[in-house]
Amino acid sequence: MTSDVRVVAIEKVNHYLSDDTRWSRITLRMAVIRQWKYYGVKICTILILISLLAFPMFRLGQHELEARINLILTLFLSATAFQFVVGEALPKVGYTTYMDSYLMVHNLLLLALAAEALLVHYLKPSEETVVVVTETAVVTSLKWTPDQVDDACMYGYGILLLVVNGIFFGVGTRLYNAPEMREAGLSTV
Repeated sequence: MTSDVRVVAIEKVNHYLSDDTRWSRITLRMAVIRQWKYYGVKICTILILISLLAFPMFRLGQHELEARINLILTLFLSATAFQFVVGEALPKVGYTTYMDSYLMVHNLLLLALAAEALLVHYLKPSEETVVVVTETAVVTSLKWTPDQVDDACMYGYGILLLVVNGIFFGVGTRLYNAPEMREAGLSTV
């Protein structure tokens, strides 16, 4: 067995009685858990750094759409190339893993930044932006400049990045630190 996995439980049964006949039987059930710290440090740290490199986009001017899109596309291509490298290290399975979800969320965050760059580029400085106030259920309109939209999106992106990574690391840590027998689905008898 490779060093990045560990066996967490083994259950065996030695005897089986049926119709006054005694059979010897051994049932071996193993649960294997992949060591997550390597992936948490090596993979997630790089993705977080790629996502953090998007912050200079918010300081580019409204009419610098080409520079904004170039930065986001460069980061997206970097993340995609990194995901191919990561794909070689991860096991090939026929379902979406927790790490796959994490990688997809970071791709969606970069896609949202491209949409923000387009929004800011085509927003006129005196154009009214409609804002729905949910607490009072009243629709109001405010005048937002492209710089204000950019600043709001920058803070929103930063908060979203913190929340997404906090959720993934919190849930991932909780999953792997749960009692091993229960996580493996094996009885404690």
